[in-house]
Amino acid sequence: MNLREDINRIKQVMGINESRDMFFKRRQNEFLDVLLTSFEWMDEFIEDIYNFEDYLKLILRHSIDGFFEFNDTLVTSDEIEELLPLAFLSLRNDKRLFRKIKEHYDSKKYPTRYESEDINESNEINRVKRRMDALLDYIEHSYDWLSPRAFTDFDHFLKRVVFSAARDFVVDEIGGEYEDQLKIREELEPMILELIKKHSIYDEIYDHYISNI
Repeated sequence: MNLREDINRIKQVMGINESRDMFFKRRQNEFLDVLLTSFEWMDEFIEDIYNFEDYLKLILRHSIDGFFEFNDTLVTSDEIEELLPLAFLSLRNDKRLFRKIKEHYDSKKYPTRYESEDINESNEINRVKRRMDALLDYIEHSYDWLSPRAFTDFDHFLKRVVFSAARDFVVDEIGGEYEDQLKIREELEPMILELIKKHSIYDEIYDHYISNI
């Protein structure tokens, strides 16, 4: 019996046969418990991670490995990568845990965002606030029109969504001289980013990105 046959026999004894995906799917609650532990352990690595997408993958890889008891015989590195999409779906279905991880990441990477919620109360920005529903439509159109494959990562994609939404909103809804529009956009872009990250549309944008990369 060769090594591969040995590994397959061990997996069959533990209930991990060729339908490894089904084994994983049937134990979603157990996996989420492991994921929560991994999330707490990964805290020390946040400062070294470039973006939220990489942070999420680090947590998910560690969670899958932990779910299979960190045993290379039960799950290989390649198999961990194959299970990442399923692991991500499990996390996305637990919206509370996903938001907890995202908010924790943001609080560590961008602490000043949580120290002050003040927004410039210029006349133009006040006009924007009164058109919030319209602004959300521009954000939705922006991410739906853009191709995630054209961007290096999710943060890059999100930045372009914000840019496009701000540009089109100011042109269509506010107008004015070009130089004045640029100034309004400079004020508006951070506000749009903050709105997205606190609104359910953030999840829609992330799903669109993951589904189309």
